[in-house]
Amino acid sequence: MVARHTGDKEWRRVRAPLISLNDADFDAIGSVFDRLHLAKAA
Repeated sequence: MVARHTGDKEWRRVRAPLISLNDADFDAIGSVFDRLHLAKAA
């Protein structure tokens, strides 16, 4: 899984509603959030 550089309260708040998804979906969504975060930080 992608490194969670957003491993703070913000990421937990975003992640909480997604816990019911299966691992494949979670990985896909996580990678999307990681790309968005990197794009915002750039």
